[in-house]
Amino acid sequence: MSRTPHWRRSHSLGRACVLAAQFGTFVWLIDAGLTLTAGVPLTVPRAIGWVAALGLSVLVLALVLGLAELLGVTPSLRARVHSLFHEGELPREHERIATTSALVVLAGLLAPLAYVATQATIIGVAQPHFAAMLIVAVHGFLAGLFLLLWPRAKALALAVVQRLAWTWVAPLVDSSLRWLGLWLSVAALALVALGLSFFETLRLLPWHPVASVLVGALLTGVAAWLGTRLGFVVRVLGRSVLSLIALSGIAAMLGMGLAPDAARAALREGLSGQLGHGLVAAALDFDGDGALSVLGGGDCAPFDAHRYPGAIDVPDNRLDEDCDGTDLTRGTIFAHARHDFSLPKDFPKKPAIVFITVDAFAAHHMRALNRDPKARPVTPFLDALAKQGTLFSSCFAQGPSTRLSFPSMFTSRWDSQIEQRLVRIHPFPIESNELLLAEVMKEAGYETTAVVSDYYFVRSRWGSLLQGFNNVVETPARAGGKHNSKAVTDAALKKLDTKGKKPLFLWAHYFDAHPPQTQPKDIPVYGKSRADIYDAELQLVDREIGRLLAEIDKKLGKDVVVIVTGDHGIGFDAPRHRRLNYGYDLSTVVLHVPLIVRGPAIRAQTLPGLVSTMNIAPTIANLIRMRKRLPFEGASLVPELFSGKSERPPRLHHQFYLHERLWNNEDPLAIVSVRTDHYNLILDRKTGVHELYDYVADYQESRDLAEDAAYAKVLATLKQQLALFTYELHAPHRTAAAQLH
Repeated sequence: MSRTPHWRRSHSLGRACVLAAQFGTFVWLIDAGLTLTAGVPLTVPRAIGWVAALGLSVLVLALVLGLAELLGVTPSLRARVHSLFHEGELPREHERIATTSALVVLAGLLAPLAYVATQATIIGVAQPHFAAMLIVAVHGFLAGLFLLLWPRAKALALAVVQRLAWTWVAPLVDSSLRWLGLWLSVAALALVALGLSFFETLRLLPWHPVASVLVGALLTGVAAWLGTRLGFVVRVLGRSVLSLIALSGIAAMLGMGLAPDAARAALREGLSGQLGHGLVAAALDFDGDGALSVLGGGDCAPFDAHRYPGAIDVPDNRLDEDCDGTDLTRGTIFAHARHDFSLPKDFPKKPAIVFITVDAFAAHHMRALNRDPKARPVTPFLDALAKQGTLFSSCFAQGPSTRLSFPSMFTSRWDSQIEQRLVRIHPFPIESNELLLAEVMKEAGYETTAVVSDYYFVRSRWGSLLQGFNNVVETPARAGGKHNSKAVTDAALKKLDTKGKKPLFLWAHYFDAHPPQTQPKDIPVYGKSRADIYDAELQLVDREIGRLLAEIDKKLGKDVVVIVTGDHGIGFDAPRHRRLNYGYDLSTVVLHVPLIVRGPAIRAQTLPGLVSTMNIAPTIANLIRMRKRLPFEGASLVPELFSGKSERPPRLHHQFYLHERLWNNEDPLAIVSVRTDHYNLILDRKTGVHELYDYVADYQESRDLAEDAAYAKVLATLKQQLALFTYELHAPHRTAAAQLH
């Protein structure tokens, strides 16, 4: 076997590295372009991070492709591709082009279906072996469909290629005819992507990295093709420009450890940084804790898996587990969770209580909570209710999604404290030893009724959330259709007509404003954006709640307490929440919800103090004079309701806690945050990155203050509180054995 001369191998290696640099640069350019057009503010640290991401991806790609060249992989691969499209008689070429075209087009049609089915399975089926079986079954079906369609697709592609080759295309493309299959495939994929974009669910898929790779590869191919046809000076000039861009990226990458904020931008925003960092981490993360000691990773102990940014810091053990430079000092962050405050003497002993929740209730879309005087008045009935009682303008859900917020709301406990049983599909059942609000009401002698509006809440799906309810009305949920708020109100009104001997506790949940957004038929059209349609849906919910409130006043009189809130908020701000509007972060727009409490002797007022939905259950228990000690973490709001004075610490904590991570021996506590009356400090425990926002001045949290020296003292104080909260409440595998059965 003859060996390739050293000089030729070196030349091939250089070409491979140049090709890799070109590909990395083009992917980076597409990444940056897509992100900037999405409206991301280009700060100096973010710009440095983007350039560093370029250097990281270019360096890794060049090393990988260079290694492949040395091992002789790429020459043989190029030879095979060349022979596929450039050798043989014209009919044989047509057949090969048609086969390639049919393969790519058919795969392009079926691959999105496989991806969507896989995503739906992962989201809806939590237990791994059940998910695996369903995924295998779906892909088996799609493979059979592929085999069924393959002969017909190939024949059709051959007919198209032959037809185009012998008519008007052949004279124009001439030698480019050999690449006709490629262009047909690209066009077909573009049409498929365009068609998929019209479907709400598929719009949520991550097209950004797909577009970056496809367009980057296409531009790399075009650049290589042009390089063989342009003059020497133009070719050298073009390669020099790309090389300078790549070298600047490598230089920025080497200095990335000096700018953590830049590193954050490089590793989070765009495929280029993620690709490079993933490969570098696989090689340099020696202890497997997910953090690097180089490139701004911040790992202070590269060979100790228990010490990394985001680790739980044990107080006063003279060891810096979370790599922030200091050992945590023990302190107290929790106040006594009281629900036994005194009530006015004339307050009824057993008032009827109507608890109304709205799924995905964005506080800033409610007119009474929107600072903009030109905001749409889409909630007139709720605005009127807020003037009649106490409106808490700074109420926040504990978790960012329905399955994380309702258990916390009904148990008044953080998600890491709530025992849930991991089954094949979420929402996971809450263990029977947990005490829920309806059980407290039932024990106090109340007739408990729930009206649920979506199949997610029916007894067969999430019966454990309904523990303590004597009656569960599932008619609106089982009737079908998204806009069923009228059915919810009708069902609630029927319960008001049924007068029993026991006082009433009624929970009614409205679902119309939950994604995906669809325009209601009998509500004004405000626009075509999702935020516009959301306003229309919220107005529909408000109208039906207004109808319910009017009947409550007629049939229950004055001795009734009405509470209205949301399970979580929702955001449409680009780019942070343009694709995933809630459920994946602890940002202000996702957690901020309205809270209105109206009842006898309750003040008509607006209170700006911090409140959590975890305070609702203790408040209700206090209002019905429940003297039994309850395992609630939240405190009653009774002092605020009757005197306007707060007896709670001015801060809140939040968790993004995913029980299913226990299956993979991963830490379920992904993100934590601490909130004061101005600031929101968020810690991503996987990356160890802190983000600090002044959400009062910057509601959408677009400006991260964590690297701003002016906020160093605020950051240090909140870090201490957040570290104590994480240490006190989270033992990573505390309930793993109990839940995995």
